[in-house]
Amino acid sequence: MKNMFKMYEKQNQINEEELKLMTSALDFQKKEAKDVMTPIEKIYKLDINQRLDQDLLNEIYDQGFSRIPVYEKNPSNIVGILLSKDLIILNPKVLFNFFIYLG
Repeated sequence: MKNMFKMYEKQNQINEEELKLMTSALDFQKKEAKDVMTPIEKIYKLDINQRLDQDLLNEIYDQGFSRIPVYEKNPSNIVGILLSKDLIILNPKVLFNFFIYLG
């Protein structure tokens, strides 16, 4: 099938990006989770007790990840996932006052 897709590309029936997508889809069935996973000690993660201040929001933004594991006590004890898109609407001053209110 890969050769057929390459032939289609040479005949300009598909473009290079479409060729890459189709051949990757064929390779996908051969992959195991360990082949695409990042080891837990190398992932960017946050402690559940970290304050979401402006510096941390900037750091999260700089990391560029859409999902950030959140751990409690031990970095391998993942208790949730922070969706960075949910942070877009946060005003750190309001957030800080909210946490003070919660005690």
